[in-house]
Amino acid sequence: MILLARRAEALKVVSDACIAAHKESGLQQGGKFAAVQLDVSDQTQVAALWDKVPQDLRIVDVLGEDERFMGCDTESEYDS
Repeated sequence: MILLARRAEALKVVSDACIAAHKESGLQQGGKFAAVQLDVSDQTQVAALWDKVPQDLRIVDVLGEDERFMGCDTESEYDS
């Protein structure tokens, strides 16, 4: 799983939660996570994204986006 977020502190919280959930699940497969700080409005960061993702995670099966995971609680925050 590749986790991307602009705010490093929120990214760490979500990454830690994913790792803990995988450990708790007892699954022997998967459990590979890459957490990358990324501001999508910065073209340089976007262009360099794949250089920060491990080779074995570069095939994207599902792409999802939800700002609420990163701590936005109101509609006005989504638009900012």
